[in-house]
Amino acid sequence: MENENKIIQKKCPSCAGDMLEFNHLEGTFTCQFCGTVFKEENDAVLVNKLEEISELRNHLNFDDAGDLIDELLEAYPESAELYFQRILTRYGVTYVDEYEERSTKPTLCRASNVKVHDSKDYMKFKEYISSNLKDYYLAKLDELEKLRHDIIVRASKQQPFDIFICYKRTAEGRTLTLDSAKARQIYEKLNRQGYKVFFAEETLVDFTGQEYEPVIYNALISSRVMLVIAGSEPEYVNAPWVKNEWSRFLSFIDGDGDKTRAIIPVCCNGFKVEDLPIKLSRR
Repeated sequence: MENENKIIQKKCPSCAGDMLEFNHLEGTFTCQFCGTVFKEENDAVLVNKLEEISELRNHLNFDDAGDLIDELLEAYPESAELYFQRILTRYGVTYVDEYEERSTKPTLCRASNVKVHDSKDYMKFKEYISSNLKDYYLAKLDELEKLRHDIIVRASKQQPFDIFICYKRTAEGRTLTLDSAKARQIYEKLNRQGYKVFFAEETLVDFTGQEYEPVIYNALISSRVMLVIAGSEPEYVNAPWVKNEWSRFLSFIDGDGDKTRAIIPVCCNGFKVEDLPIKLSRR
């Protein structure tokens, strides 16, 4: 008798791993890296778009992934997979390789004070997910909520910041950018004046990648001002990690309606204001 499970090459919608075990009796795939189980999707367009969303998210392009999901939900309003992907995107979930265990581990890059179980996407997901996969996926989201809660608790134990400096540190070849040089100059001046400043290459120096988010989250919610350094190439301001910082800061400002907080683009070295992203140039 032929084995019902086969290893095939296909992209996982969670971690983008390409080794999946297919169970043809259940019509489900199991990722050999992160363990995600999902049903076979018959719509080729949606399959391709889900892979694109996964790639965007795992390359930290969370805003672009979110925009694509919103667009797709107009055509597929009852897709549980899209609501699951929107939850992963809004909390900035990526998957980190655990080489010794030959697996991947979820990490959260966009902590929020909104509980996963309280989100509208969670309710929609529960409504549309098939019964044979419901328990598995809800356990995955419970794990995500635990990650979120742990980050919020650790962030709450840290001292608040006054100013957050957002900039792109390195270009191709790992060379330092002009933005980085200007950011350091501003950091050193503000530091001498007694301000507590978030400056990644100094503030995060004693932390590992897995420990960054509580520090970054605390800095984003506590800083009264964010300075976005725009000193060389326009694409640097839209680089995934840079955009992730300033877009989150904007969402926190807009969410709490605090008019005393501000985001200030610092244009230098001939950078033109009109080359700023629209969301920044309007502030």
